[in-house]
Amino acid sequence: MNDVNLGNPNASAGKSRKLIPKADALKRFGNPSQMWAWRHKDLLPVPVKISGRDFYPEDELDACIEKLIASRVEAA
Repeated sequence: MNDVNLGNPNASAGKSRKLIPKADALKRFGNPSQMWAWRHKDLLPVPVKISGRDFYPEDELDACIEKLIASRVEAA
């Protein structure tokens, strides 16, 4: 796996944020078109570019999934 950990200045000492490569994020969200649409509706976070590759903070992706689940429950 190509996960990347970067220090988070807002986290306590010794903690880091896990970055998920775009390919792994796509596995969580299905197809690239849906992911693109949600990104442009501000439902997904802006990716972090490292050496020309996109990575997503795992905690932000998890929060997006929780929001999508909550909105589905509220709409029912």
